Amino acid sequence: MRNLLYLFINLVIFLPVLVLSFKTDVKPHKHVKGLLAGYFLVSLPFIIWDIWAVSQGHWAFNGQYITGVSLFGMPIEEYLFFVTVPFAMIYVWGVVKKFVADGSAMILVPLLFLGLAAGSSVWLLVSQWSNGYTRFAAIAMLITVVVAVLSRLAFTKRFWAFQLLLLGLFLIFNSVLTGLPIVTYGSDAIVGLRIGDIPIEDFYFNFAFINLFLLVFNRVDSPRLTS
Repeated sequence: MRNLLYLFINLVIFLPVLVLSFKTDVKPHKHVKGLLAGYFLVSLPFIIWDIWAVSQGHWAFNGQYITGVSLFGMPIEEYLFFVTVPFAMIYVWGVVKKFVADGSAMILVPLLFLGLAAGSSVWLLVSQWSNGYTRFAAIAMLITVVVAVLSRLAFTKRFWAFQLLLLGLFLIFNSVLTGLPIVTYGSDAIVGLRIGDIPIEDFYFNFAFINLFLLVFNRVDSPRLTS
């Protein structure tokens, strides 16, 4: 049963949220246009990146925890990740919109955190260019910061409430992926700095992937998410 673990994690992320989507008044499943836009414009490029990164040895998957079914050299569970995780986080976004009042964040908050994200990304690009995962994670972060600033969503209270929930959930699930480990990393692809078992690059990857998906979803669908 061990080789079903990554598949099980995907189901744990997705199925409860799918049920809640039908049972509560936060209903991301009704916003097909926004979800499809996110999957096509964000998930698909990240999947292509993932396939390429695996082929380059930036990361790999522990055969003990996957079914062994693969496509283009990448396990099927990893493809599911790019479907299950953003759907779950769009549900979380809907909950945030329901309970966090609309309004502008203190300007210092987005300037501080986005400035830190952009500045650290530039530093990584300059100092760690030869590390493949580090390089592309930093580029992804810079793109996300620019898109977030241009969208103005990054200057709202809801955006930063969402970031706190995103970070908490990321730490829980990614600690499992990297702690067992289900995902392993090439030593020459990362800088080696970790928080717990999580490489610092994963924080950049997660922030970029989920927030780009959120920004596309809101741009295309601009939904209330509640019935």
